[in-house]
Amino acid sequence: MLRIRPFETGDLLKIRAMNTDMAEDLMSHGNRMADSAVTAVSEEGAFLGAAYVLRTSSFKEGLRILEEEPAGETIPARCFLKGVFQAVPGREEEVECSEALLRFLQDYTGKTQESYPRLRVVLQLFGDSSRLSYQEFLMSAGFQPKALMSVMERDLGDLSDLPEHKKLYFRTAEDQGLPKLEKRVKGFFRRLAGSIDPRSGGEEKRGTSVPALRDLQYYTSAHHWDPEAYRLLSKACFQGMPDSTEDIDFLLDHGGTFYFAEEPVPEPENVWDEAPHFTPGSLIATVMTWRIDRETAATENICCREDFRRLGVTTGILANVLEELREEGFKTARLNIFSDNIPAYRLYRNLGYEIVRNLIEYHYEIRPEYRDY
Repeated sequence: MLRIRPFETGDLLKIRAMNTDMAEDLMSHGNRMADSAVTAVSEEGAFLGAAYVLRTSSFKEGLRILEEEPAGETIPARCFLKGVFQAVPGREEEVECSEALLRFLQDYTGKTQESYPRLRVVLQLFGDSSRLSYQEFLMSAGFQPKALMSVMERDLGDLSDLPEHKKLYFRTAEDQGLPKLEKRVKGFFRRLAGSIDPRSGGEEKRGTSVPALRDLQYYTSAHHWDPEAYRLLSKACFQGMPDSTEDIDFLLDHGGTFYFAEEPVPEPENVWDEAPHFTPGSLIATVMTWRIDRETAATENICCREDFRRLGVTTGILANVLEELREEGFKTARLNIFSDNIPAYRLYRNLGYEIVRNLIEYHYEIRPEYRDY
């Protein structure tokens, strides 16, 4: 017999020994999972496994719509809850524990659906494509495979094979006479052609062969993290479902770095004396990085405005980001990509990322009218 109890911080060491990714998630988000993280233990108190649920960007967007439109029809877009579970492998209770943890995830999702009847709540799980027994287990519990996701990594040990790109220099807050930043927000802005870089000794800055990068330079300001501008850009990039700005803020508060390119309107006469004004629609591209473990950094939230695609903007920014990550001591950069996103796959391959494993995305639909099986 086993029992399911709420997750406790004392469980972290045992979870880390079983699955480091789960431990990192719980260390980062545990304070926001008061009722959605559990541990399985035996009658004697031995650790058997763990499970938790994270609210994704799509779910948070659904809640935002509910706040703005308190009455109305069911919101048809899927609002995902990401579920994660694992039993300690090799124990005789492994199957029983997996079943109990999966039931917890399904029950939690069902209760969430009852709490928000206008949402289309979907439980989302990811599993290694090579584990056939895991696939059969999930499908027998009512899950359906929906998409293939690839995990790609870039070795940061030698970056000499990066595509030719312009070095984008970072100006610190102190350089601009600003107070020390609480959040790591690093931005590029587009300068007028022929403007003077004070570090060049007064010489005119030469352009590059990539038009969109010709006039980009670094700057940083605590006032230039504009959640609404990013929400609109990510909504256009990610099939109408924006990233969660709450998650970006959380990552910034925990050592992450938000990189962005913008096209300021209007542009100041001397951009080196005054940071450009951030106006709606001026955000061009973004990249978010954060620490996964001691040696690995995530490179995610990669967006580019449609009219700036295929101009080398994302390549230039990511190349600079990879160089900064190496300088910070990271050995590997990692990202996830859906396998049908061919343009993005080509971009990342050009930057030296390689597929290290494939994951299958599974859905468990709570509302029966949406089940297609």
